[in-house]
Amino acid sequence: MESLAPRFIGEFQKAIDYIGDLHEVEKQFNVHCQIAKTYSNCKVSVHSGSDKFSDYPAIGK
Repeated sequence: MESLAPRFIGEFQKAIDYIGDLHEVEKQFNVHCQIAKTYSNCKVSVHSGSDKFSDYPAIGK
């Protein structure tokens, strides 16, 4: 396995920004990154379907 594409709480819809708790998404994303690093050292892929993606700062860390 080379990558993970986790699901997050909230909604990612095409052409609109994320709907949900950004703090919770950041916490969940960090957990997914630790899992990927610990068990397989693979990348975590996030596909929002939108260019209006308010989660970019948290995911870019």
